[in-house]
Amino acid sequence: MRNLRNVRFGHWTLGGSSDITSACWDPNKDEVLCTLGPTAPSSSIQLVRLAERDSISHRTVARWDAPSPSPELPADRVVSIQYLGGTASTCIVFEGGDVVTVQEDQSPSDGGARIEIADVVVFMANSFDPLHEISLTPDDLRASKHVSVGWGKKETQFQGRGAKALRDPTISEKVDQGIPSPHEYGATAISWRGDGAYVAINSARQADRRVIRVYSRDGELDSATEPVDGLEASLSWRPSGNLIAGIQRLQDRVDLVFFERNGLRHGQFTLRCPENPAFPHSEVRLQWNSDSTVLAVAFEAAIQLWVMGNYHWYLKQEVPVGPGLPWLAWHPEKALRFIAAAPSSAVLTEHIFHTTRGTCWPPFDNGAVAVIDGQTVKLTSFR
Repeated sequence: MRNLRNVRFGHWTLGGSSDITSACWDPNKDEVLCTLGPTAPSSSIQLVRLAERDSISHRTVARWDAPSPSPELPADRVVSIQYLGGTASTCIVFEGGDVVTVQEDQSPSDGGARIEIADVVVFMANSFDPLHEISLTPDDLRASKHVSVGWGKKETQFQGRGAKALRDPTISEKVDQGIPSPHEYGATAISWRGDGAYVAINSARQADRRVIRVYSRDGELDSATEPVDGLEASLSWRPSGNLIAGIQRLQDRVDLVFFERNGLRHGQFTLRCPENPAFPHSEVRLQWNSDSTVLAVAFEAAIQLWVMGNYHWYLKQEVPVGPGLPWLAWHPEKALRFIAAAPSSAVLTEHIFHTTRGTCWPPFDNGAVAVIDGQTVKLTSFR
């Protein structure tokens, strides 16, 4: 089992009153694009480009005003940012419904759109032409492509002596009812599968349970997840396509839960709480890297990097960042390189997989290999 070794680390501190609110990669230039603002005191927003050579330098690409579209929203908020390599432009999506594209030498208002539809999914082309429009309804929860073999109800089936001991360990004894998380705040998250054929949408209905719906790129509902108590808005679909990751917050712990495309649970593990009193109440963000080998978990002031081996999840690294919940973006081509942007600073870092082994010189060549798992080092001698 390999460990993650840091080979590159850069730190950029923001000067001024604005906060870093989002970040993404421009893989063509190997640079980062991030937004500063808007905030409640100021509706001004900047798009800034970060370049890392000997040190991190920055320059402003564009600046404009993004006032809040609703009195209930003190300041508009960036919910997504993406660099479009085909048009050399940056697409920014705001919580208030604005979608803005920015090209380096043009006005940021060119090619913009606004979406103000509640409980509706709109599929659009990159030209913002609507392709499909689907309503999120309670009937979606009954959508299922699971196969029933028609064996009747469980309570009417003969179990046999010792059936409880032989019960399938992958099936939970307790059936969740979909009770909302105590920290439910009504956010919606979207994550595409790596090949772009399916998209997962994590949303919550008023006074009802949170559900993850899976749609094809043609707008057809494929599945909806089974009820999960304490499910939150975090969502990330593994690019390889076999797992959808989410967060389940329980009374005594925070679990990272996995789903298949058909909506069924496919395992979970408990996150290890850092030495941070805000962790039990902090929002948690998830992001797979581009080759599906590392799952990043972002929470207040830190990021954890998890790797799976032999059906066990290993905590390989915990990267501290500035105060606040960081915005995490993996490099789309360099699988182990990412930026973590906190409100007042940004960290650009890169890792490699590395096997940590002992000496090969006799008489001390014991074939010892060390594996990191959080605060534990597991040593194995192969002689």
